Amino acid sequence: MTPEIRFPREDIIRAGFEIIEEKGLEGLTALNIAKALDSSVKPIYSHFENMDNLKGEIFKKIIEQMKEYLYKDYGEDLAILNIAIGQILFAWDHMKLYLALYLYKDEKHQKILQDFGQESMERIMKDKALDGIPPGPIVGMYLQMSTYMHGFILQLGMDWYPPDFFNRQEIVRAVTQAGNCLYQGTIVHKIKGNLLKKEG
Repeated sequence: MTPEIRFPREDIIRAGFEIIEEKGLEGLTALNIAKALDSSVKPIYSHFENMDNLKGEIFKKIIEQMKEYLYKDYGEDLAILNIAIGQILFAWDHMKLYLALYLYKDEKHQKILQDFGQESMERIMKDKALDGIPPGPIVGMYLQMSTYMHGFILQLGMDWYPPDFFNRQEIVRAVTQAGNCLYQGTIVHKIKGNLLKKEG
């Protein structure tokens, strides 16, 4: 009897990652992973109790790759802008991976996304450009920027715009303009709020 081929855990995660990149989340099946590895499904279940566990590890790998975009310096003074630009550029380059994370509601893996969001929020809170601004307005700015950013990405992912309507530079410009508007609105809100308190 031919012995069953065994694969390292990371090879299985990488195969699943590449399947999502090519076919989207709907292509992630044990059978498709086995085909990619030229194997049966047995080695998959020797490392993972079920496909949900494997999916969670693939999501973590997607986030780790996305962080390479998010935490680059795109020349913006605001951390929130660098993060937003990085996230949109990641989606631009790897749309199926991005949609796999955010488009499908998956309660079993919400904590992975929540932890990632918390990490991003902590980086923004440490931004020296926001020194003196209370946490409330910063969180509000983050939520508004996230709403804009995810909405923009979904429009790109759903082909709302004609081909070649945007290029990378235009995307960065659009995000920068939106982010600066939100930042200025936050500062004005803080100043006006202080003035109103003084007048009261």
